[in-house]
Amino acid sequence: MVSKLFTALAAAGVAAAAGTNVAKFNAYWGQSGPADESLRQRCDEGADYISLSFVTSSPEKNPDTGYPGINFAAHCWAEVFEVDGKKSKLFSHCETIKNDLQYCRDKGIKMLLAIGGEWNKDTADYRVTTEKNGREFADFLWGAFGPYKSSWTGPRPFDKSDTERSAIDGFDFDLELPKVHGKHFDNKPWIAMIDQFRKLSNDVFITGAPQCPTADEWFSMKEMIQKAQFDALFIQFYNNPGCDLKNANFNYKTWEGIIAASDKSKNAKLFVGIPSSDAAASSGYVAPKDLEKVICPIAKSRSFGGISIWDMYRGLKNEVDGKSFNQHVKDILSKCGEQTATSTTLSTTSISTATTASSSSIATTSTSTVLTSTPSSIHSTVVPSGSNNTSSALPTTISSSSVKLAGTGNARSSPSVQLTGTGSSRAAVPTPGTASHHHLAGDDDQHHLHDRHPHHHRLPPLRDQMPRPRRH
Repeated sequence: MVSKLFTALAAAGVAAAAGTNVAKFNAYWGQSGPADESLRQRCDEGADYISLSFVTSSPEKNPDTGYPGINFAAHCWAEVFEVDGKKSKLFSHCETIKNDLQYCRDKGIKMLLAIGGEWNKDTADYRVTTEKNGREFADFLWGAFGPYKSSWTGPRPFDKSDTERSAIDGFDFDLELPKVHGKHFDNKPWIAMIDQFRKLSNDVFITGAPQCPTADEWFSMKEMIQKAQFDALFIQFYNNPGCDLKNANFNYKTWEGIIAASDKSKNAKLFVGIPSSDAAASSGYVAPKDLEKVICPIAKSRSFGGISIWDMYRGLKNEVDGKSFNQHVKDILSKCGEQTATSTTLSTTSISTATTASSSSIATTSTSTVLTSTPSSIHSTVVPSGSNNTSSALPTTISSSSVKLAGTGNARSSPSVQLTGTGSSRAAVPTPGTASHHHLAGDDDQHHLHDRHPHHHRLPPLRDQMPRPRRH
């Protein structure tokens, strides 16, 4: 009996001391940077996850083709997939993604496809209105962007060729849909969509990007986080002064309570979402030295997953004390992003008493095995979950500064997929009063936004920045 206990405790000690994982770094990419920017270069800069931004409209809102729309600013343009002679909003000319996606995955980076962002009825309508449409939308995205299957007859925007396939590792849900008649959008179709992804793959990685307010008035993804299984949440602690990172009401601890009380996402990791430059958001940017002061105390939390930035190109161009903001984030995670856990170690000392047992020792007439606790480094890792809601400070303002977008709907594949040339990428114009954080590049601003505030500066037209599109 005693020997079995020793064996179990020894195994537990080894398990606790081993298998450590570092806190992670997520970066959004796709809505800024020049047309000739290389995704490969960004993947060499140390991010653990890169969220490709964005899917901008749902199949059900594109009934002529049944295809969703995508917008990657200057990184996808010109040709779109066509169905029975009708143009879709699904771009096919995404050269740096096609060329570099598999390279990034081979480096061990999880490549996510972000769905959502600033909603716009005309240019970025990603509503999903039924659970059936949610499941069908998941089927489409998995067929088009997930691991290749010969049974799929629809488009494959990120494959280099018919013989060189690639795939994304998961999906990020950044849903910033407007209220209708004073009510948040129906979460059930999105829950069905996530559940369908889980049925399609045991390995799919699901993340969400809720905004930091958790009071019911603002918590639009509440039911999703309670009832769908998320692996990580990239919480937007910016553009919401009531709970921004730099605010006294920074509510990370509230979010810990939310996932602890959730049905499906108890193990979800929480990422502190921040803007990577002052121009990347209307509020919430902090200098690296101040970011470290916030991150180090919470990095010891079991639920801490890491830092998420909007966005990667702006962070690259934001140089502070001789280093890019992105490098500062990596350094902070390296310094602060370790958790302290208790590992059980076994030591044997000589003792001569009758057999006794206590919480600190188990003795025999010859030896006593004493259990001691010592700190060991253990880092946060990300595993599946969903989350619950707790009330927190209301935001004093919810502003739209930079945005991302999403998709919904009833997907269908075309028997004959062709490419057709179009103009430059579609996009949404920021809508005043919309709570959003990832500015979607439009026809007039599909270049980098670094050192410019997304609301007050329009950028040169895309057609002036790149060669004429090739036609197939």
